[in-house]
Amino acid sequence: MLSKVAFFKSASGAIPTPPSFSVSVSPSDYDTVTRKGSTSTPFFTASVSGGTAPFTYSWTATEGSPNTPTASTTRLTLSGYDEQVVSTLTCTVTDATLAEVSDNASIEITFGS
Repeated sequence: MLSKVAFFKSASGAIPTPPSFSVSVSPSDYDTVTRKGSTSTPFFTASVSGGTAPFTYSWTATEGSPNTPTASTTRLTLSGYDEQVVSTLTCTVTDATLAEVSDNASIEITFGS
């Protein structure tokens, strides 16, 4: 998990402790067999703990395309694969202080006849 925290000095000059901030993507693993052609995965959800609202979300994938790349929930759409595809779906969340955290899910889809 990546973390970037901005620090600000208070009026007394002390540097405050940043709030704990994390994100968890669920489900964390998805493995299925489906017919050849295109398919969509189930929804993946990023659950944020801590941090400072508002949050921004950014989903990326090593294969396929997230259908809602800036929402807290997305599906991965895959097309043009004949046999098997393995992808890592990553969600990076940035909070109002510009702190950044990320988590990912592993996806493996086998295309049958």
